Amino acid sequence: MNEERDLEKMYAELERIHGDSIEEKAAEAHRKADQMRMSVEVSTDSNNNPLRINVAVGPHHFIEIGLVNGKVHVFKGETHHGTMYEAASVGSEWESVSSAKCSSPDLRFDTLPDDHQTVLFSQKKDDLALYYLRPGEE
Repeated sequence: MNEERDLEKMYAELERIHGDSIEEKAAEAHRKADQMRMSVEVSTDSNNNPLRINVAVGPHHFIEIGLVNGKVHVFKGETHHGTMYEAASVGSEWESVSSAKCSSPDLRFDTLPDDHQTVLFSQKKDDLALYYLRPGEE
């Protein structure tokens, strides 16, 4: 019960600081944070050689670079669908090898080894956006 009262006090203080429409302000802060989102994630093997690179921009756009059957491919998309391009040879001119949801198993990126490492570079959401998201809702 004490935790619940403490939480209510915290919300009341946030509303006092930010005004009566804290949910609207938090939603707006979250929307602005999504519009500015730029994150880069790099997965490497145990020798720190890059295996896969993920670039996420805006609310739902991404570029993923990795290997398919040992050849470099680029997957460009929105949310969970896009187009896979082969980029392993000179003159490939980013030839499209798949479109839509890339459902063919042989056109998915090669599996990362168990000992791979991942580093994420990302912009931090502000406190108001984090309040709006609440833990576990990101």
